[in-house]
Amino acid sequence: MVRPHPYSFIYEADFIEKLKSELSPFENIKFDCEIDNLKSLAKADILISDVSGVRFDFAFAFNRPVISLETDSGDIAADYDYADLSSYWDIDVSARIGKFIKKADIDKIAEIVKESLGNKENAFFAGQEALANIGNSAKVMAGQIENMLNTLNEQGE
Repeated sequence: MVRPHPYSFIYEADFIEKLKSELSPFENIKFDCEIDNLKSLAKADILISDVSGVRFDFAFAFNRPVISLETDSGDIAADYDYADLSSYWDIDVSARIGKFIKKADIDKIAEIVKESLGNKENAFFAGQEALANIGNSAKVMAGQIENMLNTLNEQGE
């Protein structure tokens, strides 16, 4: 399944049409053009993506293998959501949520996909490094909100 970012259909329409045309002889390749990605993610055995946030949706929701591809990111420090950050957790963690393929190693992708599909255990999630209070988050969050309200009320007196 090929699932371009919804904006690609607007800003890269020529490229998408060319890609669809070139891949049309392959009956086993389908394009997904839906806005909602949940059905597609649920069907997938593996996700191959750039350093998009969808990797975390897929990994956290389905605990299935993720392969992240190195891309040209330009001057990441100037990008709107990175301007105030000293590190880039979502990029740094790529190799810990699955495999990270550098451009120079793209020719090894078939081998890496086979290896990743055989690896059902992801140490990143097994250690719960990125998740907290599983099954208890509502209670913890309510307690934190209550503490903040109490602090605000005390300051207002």
